Amino acid sequence: MTRLKKKTRKAKQQNGRESNFLTFVCIPYKQVSLKARLFLFALLPFFQASAMQADLGWQPSVVETHELILQYRLSEAKTLLATLPNSPEKAYLLNLSDFLQMIYIEDKSFYENYLGNLPKRRAWIEELPEGNARKAFYLADMKLQEAMFKIKFGDYLSGLYSLMQAHSQIDELQNRDDKILPFLKSSGVINILIGLTPEKYEWAIRLIGLQGKVATGIEQLTNLSSSSSPMADEALIILGYFYAYPLHEPAKATALFLQALEKQPNSTLARFMLATSLNKAHKGEQALTTLSKIPADQQKSLTPVNYLFGDLYLEKMDLDKAREHYTMFIQSYSGDNFKKDAMTKIAASHYLEGDPLSASTWSEKASKMERSTTEPDKNADVFLTEINQYPIPLLKTRLLTDGGYWEEAQRQLATVNPSELDGKWLCEYYYRLARLNHLQGKDQSAIPHYRQALKLAERQPWYMGANAALQLGFIMKSSGKDKEAKGYFEKAMDFENHPYKASIDSRAERELTRLTSD
Repeated sequence: MTRLKKKTRKAKQQNGRESNFLTFVCIPYKQVSLKARLFLFALLPFFQASAMQADLGWQPSVVETHELILQYRLSEAKTLLATLPNSPEKAYLLNLSDFLQMIYIEDKSFYENYLGNLPKRRAWIEELPEGNARKAFYLADMKLQEAMFKIKFGDYLSGLYSLMQAHSQIDELQNRDDKILPFLKSSGVINILIGLTPEKYEWAIRLIGLQGKVATGIEQLTNLSSSSSPMADEALIILGYFYAYPLHEPAKATALFLQALEKQPNSTLARFMLATSLNKAHKGEQALTTLSKIPADQQKSLTPVNYLFGDLYLEKMDLDKAREHYTMFIQSYSGDNFKKDAMTKIAASHYLEGDPLSASTWSEKASKMERSTTEPDKNADVFLTEINQYPIPLLKTRLLTDGGYWEEAQRQLATVNPSELDGKWLCEYYYRLARLNHLQGKDQSAIPHYRQALKLAERQPWYMGANAALQLGFIMKSSGKDKEAKGYFEKAMDFENHPYKASIDSRAERELTRLTSD
């Protein structure tokens, strides 16, 4: 914790207010990765691409299979994998294929099968001579993936032990004179993960001797992604993923996924991630166009495609298509996460059409889904308690704004009379008004509305108040008003028990660290 933040928290406690920390939850990989924090490494020197090729020594068939896996064209990759001899390279490819599937599925049998395959894959790697740099990299990377798998499927203690083993192996790699360029992948990922550790859990990371810096990890992955290494595309996707999710910088993520698509036009994964980042950037129409270009057979292999389609059509107010895709997702997805959110959104679509009976039916289905570990599912819990009271024009404004349909969102909001609202709905009115102005670049117009929302949300568990404070912090920072920005970022973290606390607190902490270090 920075010295400035310590003083601020101490002052708040003296005024009778408790300090607040980030709530830590176990969620799917795309968010679990924010919690499984690892180890700091000094920035590695950038190796020449020619040295990298010599160090890996991949045959063309291995390179081709790696590219197919990275594109999530797994059935094609499986055919090629069957023709490869048992080798360290095949072990790496099989593990990568499992790892990518693990991100998007929640199948306990898949997890158990993966664990059962680890010994033979490790044995293939062990056939390399002792002291071989490739051997050290493959084993370290496999151990890091194993740790993520275990945490994903709830084996926390075993996962933590695997993380410590991965740390030890990568620490050894760090000190080698013959370390190879792919090492930047594992080291970069670990640096970013550790660097994003919530304040509340920094003590645990320090206790086991782990440290990390986001900037170091980004630089390492950037260096690898700009090389001629066969690992370059993998680093590019990983870097884009971090920018899209924990770092919340969709514009940078979009640029990276566009770059990935230029290199691999048939990549299902890059196209899906590009659509995700466009949606996060409130460019729903572009996201729809991008997602629609994924071939139908590939859409079936990547179930979250239907979930994203559902969100995009809901934001566009194409409610029939939204329901169609949410239903396909619910029926085909083997896990539980995001199903409550999908069911809740189907209920919302019926509510928007004035069909309370269908809305009630789907609300009841959603309520029976007990697991709520992702932020969307947690928000669904809140939404289900208020769906019948939600002013329809405000709900439409919210969805249309998410998709970047500014004009229609403004028309909907213009039909709302704020004098007829109170409590949470009045707060939401000013919050939506602020968001519409802010997202269209009208920062000065947004400020008073954010402040009004923040005032109305005081001491309430409403994410609107927390995000209003966060966004005011961004505006003040961009205006060079660092002192005010810090105050708003700290204010954002003061809000408790709202669905988006983890992500909002994480962003606020990161900005406070940046402001203090500048």
